[in-house]
Amino acid sequence: MTIPHHPVSAHIYRSVPLLSSDIPVEEEGAPDYNPRHFYPVHLSEVFQDLYEVIA
Repeated sequence: MTIPHHPVSAHIYRSVPLLSSDIPVEEEGAPDYNPRHFYPVHLSEVFQDLYEVIA
């Protein structure tokens, strides 16, 4: 994984462990997961007339 060369990004990436891409992760089981922090999106939904949900 390449870490972006930006001071804030570099700080965040240093404090978060990297996960292997071949091990599934259940995000909803994380201790700090809160469903109110996420927006429920639907396929084909368009945001700000610019971004479309495709997957």
